Amino acid sequence: APSFLQQRNGDGSSNPKVPPTAWLDGMRGIAAFLVYIRHFGAIHHPNIQAGFGSSESNKYITQLPFIRLLVSGPAMVALFFIISGYALSWGPLRSIHSGSVDKSFERLSSATFRRGMRLYLPGIVSTFIIMICISLGMYNLGQKAYESDVDIPGFHEPQPPMWLKDPFSVQFWDWVRCTWAWINIWHSTGHAYNPHLWTLSMEFRCSIALFMALLALARTRAVYRLAGLASFVVYCYYTDSWPEWLFFAGATRSEEHTSELQSHHDL
Repeated sequence: APSFLQQRNGDGSSNPKVPPTAWLDGMRGIAAFLVYIRHFGAIHHPNIQAGFGSSESNKYITQLPFIRLLVSGPAMVALFFIISGYALSWGPLRSIHSGSVDKSFERLSSATFRRGMRLYLPGIVSTFIIMICISLGMYNLGQKAYESDVDIPGFHEPQPPMWLKDPFSVQFWDWVRCTWAWINIWHSTGHAYNPHLWTLSMEFRCSIALFMALLALARTRAVYRLAGLASFVVYCYYTDSWPEWLFFAGATRSEEHTSELQSHHDL
């Protein structure tokens, strides 16, 4: 919370409670900013994603190795998934290592119950606002720019459906149909009213898979639990399930970290 909203002591100082995984929020913030750079830059620079030297025109400094990561959105999406796997595993694993397996079961039960709402509700609200803005004509100017190679010479972001000449009910029910397709976990797709939400359905599926793995390994010894999570990484990698193996990679590192902390605590 901002400093002016924090509770103050008598001497004017504050006692903010910083969770042990607060540093992950900083990593998320940096990754989100870099994803923004990628999306904003791609509409103005056609070759922002191309590698240096891939053609005669691709000779920009930002296309060099490592520097290119600053404008490469997919790399940051991968980082998001690793962070999610780490953060979701942290609480249950800390409980397991402290000897409270039942507490870890409570955490997993609560996280499983809340996960769908935490991921999908913000997207439902934001796409509903987009649908209202479309009906009010607030997307008309953007649609004209979208059709112009001068205003948008680079990547053309997918635009939401616009039923401007039809009654409001047509736009509303189209939004309902697109929202239902988006939250369909069996055949998940991106949301037509905000294509950038495509990762959330993947995150939900990966989260449930991770919770099941943690539940299955909760009563095993630490070395077997670490081996089990690492084996899931390998299995998902060789079955082309890239979101899942990133989640399990984060969980594997979380198991290593929580085990190290418990070892230091025992000493």
